[in-house]
Amino acid sequence: MPDESDPPRKIYGLKSSQDFARVNPTTDAPADGPTDVAGMIKSAHRADLVTKANAPANRPNEVHSILQLNLQRDASAGLHEVSTTPDPRRIRRRRIFWTAIVIVDVPFGAIAATVGPDMAIPFVCSIGLMAMFTGVMVWRTWCFRTEA
Repeated sequence: MPDESDPPRKIYGLKSSQDFARVNPTTDAPADGPTDVAGMIKSAHRADLVTKANAPANRPNEVHSILQLNLQRDASAGLHEVSTTPDPRRIRRRRIFWTAIVIVDVPFGAIAATVGPDMAIPFVCSIGLMAMFTGVMVWRTWCFRTEA
């Protein structure tokens, strides 16, 4: 069975500019000269643009009033007040951290210092346990806080 011939090659190109119709008319007039920063700033401060701060979309509406009521209710409930007293949970967390570091790292550091590198397995295990325990405690104390 003979092979089928390839379909004719398609040639792609751009349409001429007369084939395009502008759907969204622009309010900006085309620039007379080269575009620069001063021209962009001048164009941005025009009074007839609808994206200004006083545009109908940016005026206060019912959503703003609801948000203002929520803010007043939260402020009256005392949710925005900041206390300068020390946090007892943070103090307790730090005390537990340093106690655990002393209880675990000091004995294993003493073992590593006593046996020295002459006995490789206890030395490496002691140093590794100290590093792992300290890393976990640092993570749990300062990085991974589950309470509010």
